[in-house]
Amino acid sequence: MKQLLTAAEVAAELRMSPQVVLRWKRKGLITADIDRHAFVRFDLKTVIKQLAAKPQTPSRTGMVPTF
Repeated sequence: MKQLLTAAEVAAELRMSPQVVLRWKRKGLITADIDRHAFVRFDLKTVIKQLAAKPQTPSRTGMVPTF
């Protein structure tokens, strides 16, 4: 069984804010699961694979996530 993490936990692993993780989910860059309590959860390995598969484009601030 895969371990599902909150947006805050994924953000801590990727060294960024939880708002960025949730924004990526809304934009469809990463996928999320819904646990039995209807909370959004993320599989860290899947998130990393999805981000690695996407072409990296600079954000408006010119910062590109590195992991």
